[in-house]
Amino acid sequence: MAPCGLPGGADLDTVLASLDERTREIAIATIAKSLPSYTAKLNLWTSFCAFVGSRPLEPSEATVLRYVSLFRNGRSAEGYISALRWLHDFCRRSVAGWDTRSLAQLLRGAVKLSTPTRKAPSIGWGVVRKLVARATQGQDHDFALMCVLASVFLFRVPDELLPLRFSEPAQHSAVAVEDPHGPTPTLRIQLRSRKNLPTGVVLRRGCLCPRDKVMCAPHAFMRWLARTSRPPHGRLFRMSPTSFTRLLRIYLRRAEVPEPESYSSHGFRRGTAQAMVARDAPLSHILTAGNWRSAAFVEYLDKQAVDERAVLHLLMDDDDVEEDNLEPARLPPPRREPVSTVVTSGSPVAVAAVAARPPAKRSWEPPFAYKRIENFFPPP
Repeated sequence: MAPCGLPGGADLDTVLASLDERTREIAIATIAKSLPSYTAKLNLWTSFCAFVGSRPLEPSEATVLRYVSLFRNGRSAEGYISALRWLHDFCRRSVAGWDTRSLAQLLRGAVKLSTPTRKAPSIGWGVVRKLVARATQGQDHDFALMCVLASVFLFRVPDELLPLRFSEPAQHSAVAVEDPHGPTPTLRIQLRSRKNLPTGVVLRRGCLCPRDKVMCAPHAFMRWLARTSRPPHGRLFRMSPTSFTRLLRIYLRRAEVPEPESYSSHGFRRGTAQAMVARDAPLSHILTAGNWRSAAFVEYLDKQAVDERAVLHLLMDDDDVEEDNLEPARLPPPRREPVSTVVTSGSPVAVAAVAARPPAKRSWEPPFAYKRIENFFPPP
């Protein structure tokens, strides 16, 4: 018999199961913006455990120390260890056996030994015009538009530009031209969320014609629609961040830009911000355009207490996407002895010992099978 007070006559077990489901959803929400990154990090950890014959949960201290020694970049190692801590928190397992002072010491040393990474060069509007011209000549209208939008809106390419949608703000975004036939059309982009604006934002960029027809966002978007005959629904682009960077370097090479391999997608944000500084735009306007969080810096600027260029470079450096300098993992096949794999049994997360199977080529077994978690692990 259902306890008194439960709605709809629901039994206690059903209510508790629903609450457990909700707690897992809330826990996963803590990494909602970083699912691809956590996928890669937990993937590598699981593969390493299979190779050394260790369990993914509650490993020995020695196993984790050896794992850290794989990394050339100490900052990258810190990020991968953070993912491992998250996994243990989610599975309600203790980190006391491996998250020790020895690990902290090793991470500090790894950071100090890391070779300073060279910042990717900025991509100014002059270079963007060359990229657009080369892409248009090659009938690559998607890439031409992506370059314009990345520059004009100071987009973070992986999570703001590439997932753009025509009219699905609940999923990611909505893109539309306001007053398309008028003298000054405006391109309006609504994002469900942005890095420092989790509640969403509406961005608008007006017409730059006739001064700069190439970089005019509303007309570039309308030209793209006319040239591609793209149906106005779903995603605008079908491209991964890796493919975008590869294509960017190809067009930079064709445009005879020196050292194209040193560029990354973040150069668009950096280039536009630096151009705004060069034209004496107030730093507060630049920070708003690029969605940099800067309340304290704006207050200092009002007092003329800091150099605007120095502050901007500091914020752009902090905003850079981390490039993981991890040596390619060419590990031998995993040992055949039993290892621990995380599985689910009803509501709680349990750990069961299973025999490691010979891995199929280019596939791996997710460390746990809870349906919500599978969303950020690649299928086997």
